[in-house]
Amino acid sequence: MSPGVHHIGLTVPDIGEARRFLTEALGCVELFTTPPAASPAPLADAVARALNVAPGVTIRGIALLRSGTVLIELFEYAGAARGAPPQNHAAGAAHIAFDVPDIDAAAAAVTAAGGQLRGPVNLARSPGFDGLRWVYFIAPWGQTFELVD
Repeated sequence: MSPGVHHIGLTVPDIGEARRFLTEALGCVELFTTPPAASPAPLADAVARALNVAPGVTIRGIALLRSGTVLIELFEYAGAARGAPPQNHAAGAAHIAFDVPDIDAAAAAVTAAGGQLRGPVNLARSPGFDGLRWVYFIAPWGQTFELVD
């Protein structure tokens, strides 16, 4: 049996900005958001190890959004230096591809909400994807995403 996907977790530098972008640009539905913690308590050692975060890191906020049948969990951490998101070729990099009914309208919404398209909408001509239209984009905080129809 192949497992299903329960949720996808993303670390973002500003949870409010990420919530706004994902709801405005992609129509994600916000299910809940924790109030931002001005002075969050350090994570217990076991929790920090489980989350694979550096000692002293805290969770400033968590939000859960829904895109179709997939949940997207957003984390905003505080207490450690953050680098830019990895480029797609880097080990550990990932992107989410959103299945949209009208890629041209979705691309316009992404741009209007502050995302940057990484080129024109493309038409795939490869096995398994033949006829699929796609375009990658960068969210305002640097995360790579994709639109497909």
